[in-house]
Amino acid sequence: MCVGETVVDFISTDLTDSLLDSGMFSKYLGGNAAYVSVYSAKLSKKSMLLTKLGKGHFGEFLARKLQKYGVSTEYISYSDNIETSVAFLSQTSGTPDYQRIHLADSELKISDIDSLLIENSKVIHTSLSSLVKEPARSAVRKAFRLGKGMNKILTVQPNYQPQLWSDREEAKEILAQLCDGVKIVFPSLSSARHLFDYNMEQEELKELCIKTFHDWGAELVVFIAKGHYDEVSTGPGKRTIKIPNLNTTSIPGYAGANSAFISGFIVAYLEKMPLKKCLLFAREVGMTVLDSIGPYPGTIFRKDILEKIDKIT
Repeated sequence: MCVGETVVDFISTDLTDSLLDSGMFSKYLGGNAAYVSVYSAKLSKKSMLLTKLGKGHFGEFLARKLQKYGVSTEYISYSDNIETSVAFLSQTSGTPDYQRIHLADSELKISDIDSLLIENSKVIHTSLSSLVKEPARSAVRKAFRLGKGMNKILTVQPNYQPQLWSDREEAKEILAQLCDGVKIVFPSLSSARHLFDYNMEQEELKELCIKTFHDWGAELVVFIAKGHYDEVSTGPGKRTIKIPNLNTTSIPGYAGANSAFISGFIVAYLEKMPLKKCLLFAREVGMTVLDSIGPYPGTIFRKDILEKIDKIT
């Protein structure tokens, strides 16, 4: 079950670094929680999204897209007077210009978190971007508190974005609290730069990032580094398992590819694959969707991916 961020992404149709220069936009299903739920469903897992939408056309658009991709929308709640959250992104080969308007998904409430839903789930996933505002922050915390008590697999993407937070230290404190008892955390190189120190040398930054998340309570830290190495750490001072990250170019679909990577790793971990095979499976899932703007519309062929990585391992 994924909890939290679900938005309509308006992505510019023209290549530009700035929203100021963007003229036309196309709309897509967006949000980390929504993306991970979609790619989990595409990998043949039962997938459910717990979030809040507005009752208008944008909420209906997102619900239809989720259902089309095989995600259960049964427990999505709807607001009568708050519209669906939206985000505007520039389509660029670099880091997109980004503006998010927090609306309905930020209004998910503690009362929307049913303990029976947690009990019936194997994995509870969320992202830092789902905890920017109350009451959604408290709702996500409740889901994780219940999940921890029921020994569920808790996973977090710490996708820190400076434009969403007025205080970086507040975001770090929230992450520190959330990571206590978490099974897997998925920091990327880019989010680590913003969260810790943008000017730090990459290797030093990676070591600081991994150590910090272990200190906060995460059991596994899966570090995603475009153009370098993806690796998983099982604890401070322990040997890491790493594989090359095959994406060496900046292209528009990379943010969605991170979500696909996360879904792939979680699915492989659930199926008790060795950690190196989890990384390889996740990498291939991410590479499959890399050229897609918005969620990948095609089929992800698990059998082909497994056959490919079996040859490697």
